[in-house]
Amino acid sequence: MTKDIQLAGKQNKRLLIRTDASTDIGVGHVMRCIALAQAWLDSGGQADFALARGADELGNRLHAEKMRISKVGAIPGSQEDLRETVDLAAAQRVEWLVLDGYHFSMDYRQQLQNQNLHLLFIDDHGNYAPYRSEIVLNVNPQASSAMYGFSDSRPGFLLGTRYALLRREFLLFPRSSVEVPEKAHRILVTFGGSDSDNVTLQVLQALEEITDLKLQITIVVGATNPNKPSLQAQVAGSCHAATLLSDVNNMPQVMSQSDLAITAGGATCQELAFMEVPMFLLTIADNHEETVEAYSRAQAAVSVGWFNRIDRKNLVNSLRQVIADKKVRVEIRSNARRMVDGRGAQRVVEAMCFPKFQASRSNGPMSPVPHRSRWELGSEFHWMGLPQPPFLDWPKAANGYLLARHAIADLLRARIVKGNALWLPTYFCPEVAESCHDICTIREYRDSPDWNEPDWESLRPSPGDVVLAVNYFGVRSGEPWDRWRQTSNCVLLEDHSQDPFSTWALHSNADFAVVSARKTLPIADGALLWSPIGKQLPPQPKDGDWNGVALKTAAMMLKAEYLQGEGDGRLKAVFRDFQLRGEQMMRASRMSAISPPSFAYLADGVPESWRKQRSKNARYLSGRLDQLGHTNLLFNDWPEDVVPFAIPIVFSTQQERNECQSSLQKRDIYCPVHWVVQTLDQGALSLSERILSLPVDQRYSEADMNRIVEVLASDRAEQAAEAGNR
Repeated sequence: MTKDIQLAGKQNKRLLIRTDASTDIGVGHVMRCIALAQAWLDSGGQADFALARGADELGNRLHAEKMRISKVGAIPGSQEDLRETVDLAAAQRVEWLVLDGYHFSMDYRQQLQNQNLHLLFIDDHGNYAPYRSEIVLNVNPQASSAMYGFSDSRPGFLLGTRYALLRREFLLFPRSSVEVPEKAHRILVTFGGSDSDNVTLQVLQALEEITDLKLQITIVVGATNPNKPSLQAQVAGSCHAATLLSDVNNMPQVMSQSDLAITAGGATCQELAFMEVPMFLLTIADNHEETVEAYSRAQAAVSVGWFNRIDRKNLVNSLRQVIADKKVRVEIRSNARRMVDGRGAQRVVEAMCFPKFQASRSNGPMSPVPHRSRWELGSEFHWMGLPQPPFLDWPKAANGYLLARHAIADLLRARIVKGNALWLPTYFCPEVAESCHDICTIREYRDSPDWNEPDWESLRPSPGDVVLAVNYFGVRSGEPWDRWRQTSNCVLLEDHSQDPFSTWALHSNADFAVVSARKTLPIADGALLWSPIGKQLPPQPKDGDWNGVALKTAAMMLKAEYLQGEGDGRLKAVFRDFQLRGEQMMRASRMSAISPPSFAYLADGVPESWRKQRSKNARYLSGRLDQLGHTNLLFNDWPEDVVPFAIPIVFSTQQERNECQSSLQKRDIYCPVHWVVQTLDQGALSLSERILSLPVDQRYSEADMNRIVEVLASDRAEQAAEAGNR
């Protein structure tokens, strides 16, 4: 299922990385940029480096990665440096420029912004505003929106360890879960490439005082470390089995053979977290202090603060304690591993590749849709940018499908035996029955979204039958189904498409559950099938017919352009045509896996903020409509933890519903019908003809909800006036 994202447009797009390495600043900036460059290469582009310092020392490493290196002859951060960098970018026809270094001033970045370049600035501190770049990347654990002066997550700011830049040697290293030993005998000591204060020696001298254990100590230093003679002398006289390594090229292997790492607060921490090595941290530089504190607060490392503020005795005691305490090491290893999943560089490249990040050159990081120049509400999603944390997690073991009906059909083929049936509610999407009728018999039971539970007398499945239960509009409780299930021998499949994170969904006891994720998220396709009680799923489809997905994705991008004020009615006609043709192609497609772009989009989960916004909109709109008085809400109250999919309103007749729907559409409010059912159940059929769903999803705000109310009130006033004139 996992596929590398390909750069939008033509291949071999060029990336230039301007950074430096030296004894003073270490090699960390270059090493993390290598990880970003590798991800860019994996995506089909070309990545090159420009260094004013460190070009000679790191040239072989970069050439081995098939990355060209250019030497900048000027003082780093100077005007001459800027001119050389601009000339290099022009000569290489670079489209993206990455800056990683503390000497690139605001003026430097401003002048780069005036060039025909997309700029990504790698930051560690949050004090370089205004950033003058399209993307700001801060991979540190303390990175947050508050650091940058705003309260919510924003596209263009890629913040936190989920964007950790890990090099390929870590991602490809065959890791296996290793039992944490009772005592940590294998100790790794590494303080970066240079360690100008020789903190390594301070730690080794402290370890010498732990004489009741025979330790195996591996010391790793960089090629530019000036302290090798003193370290070699210390190793030679050590009471432990100590080994000094310089400029290693197998760091993942070294880490994997360690029970504890003693290190500083640089990028090595993210590598250790990924490799599941417990960390003991000392602060050795001002720019590491907040990072060390953040790992300590997250209980992802043991920290003793500044290296020059802790005496030998306290350092020895702290080391002795963590070496002996298995429980502490298990906890910090587990917490650290959750912070770094190895997909950070890929996420950054995805952010750089998506066209909406390249739409403008503003004075700061941009939002994919910073405002809507054209007002429109409802209808299909436009491209909303990359999702931002914190996330709600999908089930860990789930199959991904193009469409929910593919998931249901695949489950039926795996579970249904001859003579068994699929039971569907009378109020449900008819296309599911159409796609499954050649697999098994389709039966109906009476159910409706205006009921609290089904008509159980109409549901009498035989053993082995599959029964589909639906959480209509996300507002139902699963308790009635739990009670019914205790006396029924069937395969229960629940549809949680209209709220995948409801209490019912999260605490389901069903055999299987399905979600059509594209109903609530800005993706062209995507459905998930899982078993809440751990039953075996059908084999995951390996490929798919994704031609319709391509059209619908293009429609989403074009709609985002349109809403921002680009084009005119002709552009709208184009994306509507793409939407309709793409949907037709998907409906006619064979059984397919979820497309790679949608899989990647869903991989992190669903932003909590989106569900909260839907909840806020739903409660506000429901309250306003209740005050309006003349609107018949299908439901106007629900538990605090429930988040409605939409606010459905019910009319007296189909004609009234159609007139209201048409009136709303004329005012650019597009309201769907959930669903146009096909059934002999007259109650379900009647409701289907009279219901209309008012959108409340994460695209919209309180002002948008007010617009809906204003239109409905205006229509009501016009109707009353017409009645009075008769």
